[in-house]
Amino acid sequence: MGSERQDVKRTSFLAAKDGIERDDFIAYWTGIHAPIAAKLPGLVHYSISILDGAQALRSPGGREVIGFATLGFASDADVGPAVGSPEGAAAARDLENFAEEVLRFEVQDTVLID
Repeated sequence: MGSERQDVKRTSFLAAKDGIERDDFIAYWTGIHAPIAAKLPGLVHYSISILDGAQALRSPGGREVIGFATLGFASDADVGPAVGSPEGAAAARDLENFAEEVLRFEVQDTVLID
């Protein structure tokens, strides 16, 4: 399969705060929050995946999970400084404007085809 590469990815599943409609949540997430998060130092991948509303994935608290974001870094060593940076703090503060029950997972991702 050629050369494979290991990346570190932080995936966050997001649900909307009370009073925020799905379409407004998506507009805020993609139009306002995404450019803030994209400034994290060491970030090599950033994607947002919106779930089809019919899928009805629920958070542990029962909220509809609207989608998930995946942040990719070249190594474990890049994650801490990115999250702890001023840009990381700004992104975390902004999440409070629209998201509730953010569920995060860090995974080692072996890329076989890119």
